[in-house]
Amino acid sequence: MNKTNPPDNVDPMKQINRALGLFLLCFGLIILMAVLFTETTIGKITNVIAGLIFSLIGVLMIGIRKSKAASSATDIGS
Repeated sequence: MNKTNPPDNVDPMKQINRALGLFLLCFGLIILMAVLFTETTIGKITNVIAGLIFSLIGVLMIGIRKSKAASSATDIGS
């Protein structure tokens, strides 16, 4: 079996949302870690807000993908 090709039943949009969500989550965490190296108060506040926004968007993109998959599975069963 060729492991580089995804299964036929996987929606490409779900894969894109997951990859983009993971990227945004990691990027947000990196920005949050940058708070430790920022000297000014306004810089720290800016980094915290930006890091939280990016992380939240990343988590939502991953979570929406999973919740849509779960809801479509229950719709099929009923």
